[in-house]
Amino acid sequence: MARNYSPAERALQLICAKAGVPYSQFLKLWEQSQDKPRRGSPESSYTMVQKSYLTSSDVQPSVKQLTYQEMYEHIVSPKKGFGKG
Repeated sequence: MARNYSPAERALQLICAKAGVPYSQFLKLWEQSQDKPRRGSPESSYTMVQKSYLTSSDVQPSVKQLTYQEMYEHIVSPKKGFGKG
């Protein structure tokens, strides 16, 4: 990711990319999360995160995507008691 992204921007991009969120939906959240002036995030950067980041994890890909999907759902619509067993 570009080194000028904030930690919050990096987290949003990583969670969305690994949850399998389409780039167009990610961009909507990206824009909502920024003050003006807004900056973009190229699709090539998003694709790189999807394909390259955290690929060597011991967690099975389907379980890992489900975990990111749950995180994505929480950032879109916060759930009470999120993360409790």
